[in-house]
Amino acid sequence: MTKHKHNKKRNTAFLFEILVRELTVVSLKADESRKKTIIKILKEFFNKKSILNTELELYKNLTSTADLNNEFANKVLHETKIRHQSLNRKDIFNAQTKLIKKINKDLGKDIFEHFISEYKSLATAYQVLHENVSVKEQIKLEDCILERIQASSEILKKQKYKPTSKLAFKTFYNKFNETYEDVLLQEQKDLIKHYVSSYETDDLEFKVFLNEEIARLKKDLLNITEGNNSPLILDKKNQIIDVLNSFSKKKINRNILEKVLKIQQLTKEISANVN
Repeated sequence: MTKHKHNKKRNTAFLFEILVRELTVVSLKADESRKKTIIKILKEFFNKKSILNTELELYKNLTSTADLNNEFANKVLHETKIRHQSLNRKDIFNAQTKLIKKINKDLGKDIFEHFISEYKSLATAYQVLHENVSVKEQIKLEDCILERIQASSEILKKQKYKPTSKLAFKTFYNKFNETYEDVLLQEQKDLIKHYVSSYETDDLEFKVFLNEEIARLKKDLLNITEGNNSPLILDKKNQIIDVLNSFSKKKINRNILEKVLKIQQLTKEISANVN
């Protein structure tokens, strides 16, 4: 059997991920209209009774599972393939077609260009489930899946998924700049740019930058509220500093990033109110 290329628009997990990624983007931009549109699409096509959600859960077996021994991992892979084979391929295809049309019409084709850090893992799962490659290639892909779901969850947390090429990263990076150019504060742009760049470089640089930014925010909050006796301002300052201090005990992830972005905005607002 001749090897086929991965069709990302027919990868249910990829379609789900680009919607979630776009939801994050519009949340940062406070675009409530587009946010509601995305949530509506997710509820329509990925509710618990939908065929796409059923297939998505099978993808998750192969891309989100960890810490399994060899025997259990093989059973998970075997059972996942059997259950996927029992799904109605025509129903999946028709639902995907409807979803793709909905995305194109309501959100635009650019959404498909989002960089998904787990793309390689999703593509591997797609080829394993659809068995559209040669026998030898299928075995290699399944070995990759087995290796992943047997890996330690701690190792997987530290693992960084790289863009498939410098061109793919550059395209994503340029689109990011276009999206945020006139929306965010300069310090917010800088933070997200460092976060985006961490996909291409070691994330240690991002951790250092984030720690420096948190220290700067704490210092700025103390400076701008010095001598101010407003209970509201002082209470808000103390709450924000407590949140910033709590980050030292947590793993850096997208949730932390979003909180820092909001704090950057709040700090700016407090500064404007005080001055």
